[in-house]
Amino acid sequence: MNITYRTLRPEDAAKYRQLRLESLRQHPDMFGSSYLEQSQLKKLMFERAIEERAGDRLMMGAWQGESLIGLCGFVAHNFYDVPKHGGIIQMYVQDLYRGKRIGLALVRATLEAAFGAFDIDGVVLEVKIHNERAIRVYRQAGFERFEVDEAKVEPGAVYMRIGRVQ
Repeated sequence: MNITYRTLRPEDAAKYRQLRLESLRQHPDMFGSSYLEQSQLKKLMFERAIEERAGDRLMMGAWQGESLIGLCGFVAHNFYDVPKHGGIIQMYVQDLYRGKRIGLALVRATLEAAFGAFDIDGVVLEVKIHNERAIRVYRQAGFERFEVDEAKVEPGAVYMRIGRVQ
C-alpha cells in the first residue's frame, strides 16, 4: 500500500470537506462537533483555512493515490494555556485503513510540518477517554498525558502533549 502524506492545498478543500463530514457522521462520539451542525455550514473552519492558505494552521492529509483517506489538523496558538504550544485537532483515518499505522505516520508528518512551520515548543491535544486506539497512537508518537485546569476540562477527555523532538 503506497500512502503519501502532505499538507492540503486549496484544490483539496472539497475532498477535505467530504472526509471531515464522514468522520463526524460515522464517529459522532469521537469529536466535539456534530455532523448535523457542521454539514449545514457553507464552509467548514478548516475548509476555509485550506482555501485561503491560512498562516496559523495546516491540515495534513494521508493519500492513497488520488483518494484522501486521513486528516490531521494543526492550529498554531496556545492551547489550554500552555505557552508556545499549538494543537492537533480533527485527527481521522477512514475505517478501511485503520490498524495499518497510517494514523501514526499522519501524526508524525503533522508534527514535522508544524515544528517546521511555526515557532512552537510543543503540541497538545484532547482525545476522548474511551478512544483507546487514538490514545495508543498518540503515545507511540511520543505524546504524554498532562493535567489541565479543571475549569477548562471537557468531561471524558484526556489531554496529551509532546515537546519539540530533537
